[in-house]
This record gives sequence, structure tokens and C-alpha cells, in this order.
Amino acid sequence: MLDGSGIQSGRGIQVKTMARLDSMFNKVITKIENFFFFLGSLFLFGMMLLMIVSIIARIFLDLGLAWAVEISEYAMVFISFFVASWVLREDGHVTMDLFIERIKPSLRWKLDVLISVMILAISFMLVFYSTKMVLDLYERHIMLIGTLITPKYLIAVAIPIGSAVLLLRSLQRLMHRMIYRNETPAEREQISI
Repeated sequence: MLDGSGIQSGRGIQVKTMARLDSMFNKVITKIENFFFFLGSLFLFGMMLLMIVSIIARIFLDLGLAWAVEISEYAMVFISFFVASWVLREDGHVTMDLFIERIKPSLRWKLDVLISVMILAISFMLVFYSTKMVLDLYERHIMLIGTLITPKYLIAVAIPIGSAVLLLRSLQRLMHRMIYRNETPAEREQISI
């Protein structure tokens, strides 16, 4: 039941404080995600331009840009990891709506929390192990030998960076689910004001 301020009686000021913390945390993570989304977009745009130039050079100038495909492969790593957190925020992943809509709200909440915990755990493991891998690649001077000779750590560094942002978003998502466990969307709006 809501009291005059829109806060559930019994949960008191703690909910409003947690809601404000959640909102601030969300704003910070959103700015970071938007920056990495912008970088990912630049990589995608650059990759598209590179492919167009490569095709035009091959057709009209009989000039092959063998390194263009390799650069595009590297760009795909950055794009994938830089936008993963943004996709999670936007709920852009594939879901089983037909299944989800048929289960009770309490079970749906429990599944959502379980999924959030799993994303948090996987993100943590990705950050931890990929950071170890990048440091190892750097210390051992491992190179990618192809058309270009590239230090492998320069490409692999996208994994811990993107995973760290995903870790922050999954932490915020879990915190959000815990704060707004029983509230309806209208009550959530009142609490966050």
C-alpha cells in the first residue's frame, strides 16, 4: 500500500534512497554505454567504408586491399564487446516472449533475478579471465601474423573493457530488480521521483 508520498508503507525511506542510488548508477553507466556505443558505431561505419573502398579498388583499379578483411575482423571484436552492455540495457537480446508472458509475475521476477545473477557472474568471469589473457599476451609479445602483423593484446583488450561495462550494467540491473520487486510500473515512477 502506498502512503501519501508514493512510497510503500513498511519499506519506508530505504526504498526511496535505494531508488535514487539506482537512478544515479544507471545514469553513469548509461553515459559510459553511450560512449562505447558511439565507438562501436564508428568501427562499424569505418568497416563499411573500408569494404566499399576495397570493392571499388578491386573492380576499377584491379588493386586488392588484402588487409581490409583483416581490419574488419578486428573491428567486429570491438563492435561486439563495446555494444553488449547497451544491448542489455535496451533489452535487445532475443527473448522467448510467448513463454515469458504465460508465467506468473512472481515466477517471472524470480527468473529475471536468476538471469541477472547469471549475467553478472559471466561478466565477472569474462573481465577476470580476459584481463589475465590480455596481460599475458602483452608480456609475451604475442603477435597476430596475417596480412598485417598486429600485437594480439591490442585486439583482445576489447574483451575486458566491454565486459567490465557489461558487469556494471548487470549489477545495476540486478539492483534495480531487487529494489522494485513488488511495485507496479506506476509505483516505480513515484518512488524514483
